[in-house]
Amino acid sequence: MAEELKHPAEDGYSGKFTEHGHAFEDQSIGEYNMMRLTGGAIDRNPGMIVHPDFDIASATPDFLQADNITGQCKNPFKLKNHLKLLHFGVKMVSGQYYTQVQFESFVSERPKIVFISYHPDAPATNQLYIEEMDANEELHDQFRKKLTEIEWMLTNHCRYNVKEKASGIDAIPDLF
Repeated sequence: MAEELKHPAEDGYSGKFTEHGHAFEDQSIGEYNMMRLTGGAIDRNPGMIVHPDFDIASATPDFLQADNITGQCKNPFKLKNHLKLLHFGVKMVSGQYYTQVQFESFVSERPKIVFISYHPDAPATNQLYIEEMDANEELHDQFRKKLTEIEWMLTNHCRYNVKEKASGIDAIPDLF
């Protein structure tokens, strides 16, 4: 009998870093909401969004604002990581965060992004960091190109970067 595989999060495990981030998410978004004067309503529970042209592409932004902004908040476990974001910005400190927010913008088709970092142990004037950015169309074009390639590969049962149809069980080896 095959053993059923489960994701660790299904058992309630998420780790101290994730738990810390989730513990401060409402507070960080609330702080951001209090600081802004305009910008439309915030939807704090947008759920999973699927790209209208690529059903294999989805994202879960932390909030949506008005009809053109996607938002992501990070609440670093270590104060030094928050301070790096504060001083150098998302793109310079974390290419992963930058790619994540750009992909959320791509999937949601929203041209504006708000990135928030919050740490309660920072000095009061530095607890909340807000970075607003525009969609990076060049990166979005790269997402579009890769997703088109992957969809073609899946539809035609081909290996990645192989432009001919494979047959049988070996069509997509080591996919999982």
